[in-house]
Amino acid sequence: MDDQRFREQEIDLLDLLLRLAEQWRGILIISVLFALLVSAVMLMKKDTTDPNTINDVQVTETTNVEDVYQQICTALSQYANYMLAKNTYDNSIVNRNDYKNIINVTLKYRIESVGSNKEMPSESDSDQSDIFMLTNLYSSIMDDGDFSDAVLKEADRLWDDVNPNSLGEIFGVSAAQDIYSENSRTGLLTVSFKVPDDANTQELEKALTVALNKYREKISPMSAGHNIRLISMTSKNVDNNLLTSAQNKNYTDLIAAKNTYDKTVSALSESDKALVKKIISDNEGSYDIAVYISSLDKELEAVKENAQKPKAPEVQPVQPPADNSFSAKYAILGFILGCFVYAGIYFMYFVFIRLVRDEYVLERTTGARNFGGIYEYPYAGCLQRFLHDKKIYAFRTRKGKTAEAINEDIVSKLNYINTNRVNLISVGKMSNGSSTFADSQIKYLSDHQLSVSQFNIEDDVNAVRDSQFTEMKDVIILLLGNKSKWANVCALYFKLREYGINIVGSEFVDS
Repeated sequence: MDDQRFREQEIDLLDLLLRLAEQWRGILIISVLFALLVSAVMLMKKDTTDPNTINDVQVTETTNVEDVYQQICTALSQYANYMLAKNTYDNSIVNRNDYKNIINVTLKYRIESVGSNKEMPSESDSDQSDIFMLTNLYSSIMDDGDFSDAVLKEADRLWDDVNPNSLGEIFGVSAAQDIYSENSRTGLLTVSFKVPDDANTQELEKALTVALNKYREKISPMSAGHNIRLISMTSKNVDNNLLTSAQNKNYTDLIAAKNTYDKTVSALSESDKALVKKIISDNEGSYDIAVYISSLDKELEAVKENAQKPKAPEVQPVQPPADNSFSAKYAILGFILGCFVYAGIYFMYFVFIRLVRDEYVLERTTGARNFGGIYEYPYAGCLQRFLHDKKIYAFRTRKGKTAEAINEDIVSKLNYINTNRVNLISVGKMSNGSSTFADSQIKYLSDHQLSVSQFNIEDDVNAVRDSQFTEMKDVIILLLGNKSKWANVCALYFKLREYGINIVGSEFVDS
């Protein structure tokens, strides 16, 4: 647990920001260099990729004719779908009638194979095949021209001028084997017809039954012999919600088809748009895609000829030098990037170079009292003095104490624990300032009848022989700012605890 406490590192963000502010000169220089570098790189990139640079080489532009052809075909196909949806919407029975007074008539017919025995139903494969073929034939009954004409005639009688494409909105037919019958050779044909509530349904039933019998006679030679007869006819009001949904679907399909066509056409070049409009205009009134494609093929040779012609080289006007000049936005971007790079590097250094930078860290970690910190501007070299602003350093370290106050507190503590002998252990390489402070402290303690031994551990604590710790009883640890390594402080703490040596407290000197 103690080892874990030593390995943990608390970072004071305010202190970190002040340390960065202290180095504002370095940040400024690096940021300006990055601003110039980014601007230069972007300027060179613009010079090499400038589309307005004059090139004496003739440019030949060849259009991919197959791609153009495919795009125009897609546009024409979507136009045909759009016109079909529009025609369906314009002629829709659902859209032009009020369905509040409409009923749905359902007629059910039984299809029976000739020879079916209700007492002893046959289960042979032949019986199953017969009814399967018959239900298939009746499911596709609308493909028969005579029957579809009869249905359309009834629709016109009931609704007035019904478009054949809209017939599916009011008429439906289905056929299947009768799974509820014990006779395996019977099927059910269901016909539904939406009619006004005042329509003559008996006349409708009569017309449909006649048409069905004609169809039965027509298919008898190619199918098993069979009979068909009406078994029920029911009427019920139409669900208004379903009809409203059908109306909405017609409109939605129309809008979707139009939007799809418009989107495709908008992506074409102006010449291709003109070609699409010409083909549509030449075939006005036709919604068959085959007609459009045929017309397109006639125009294809001209399209290919125009598309494959080389274009004359286009000489662009020389842009004024101002366009290739220094750009403020790149300078600002580079400046900001430089700030982040400097701050990032310093943060990595701050985190991974484990040095004691705070007088209270050892107190929080070990519980040993900290008597205070002495802060005297420690930077000696010209570069260090240039990078570290002295005023900001003084503001950041204003929490320091005077040497006299620290010495008085130490004397009081030593008298309290009734000892007259103490060891002053410094960790790290001492500077002239820290050595002067240590000498003055030793003299002060000696003047107060205290015996003081100084012991400096400059490198590795583990390299110090244990015999040097055996005679120690009470120690004061002197931490040197930006000189004392956490690994050495940790090793010293455990060594002192191993030999039962009392840690009176610690001091911090940044000088």
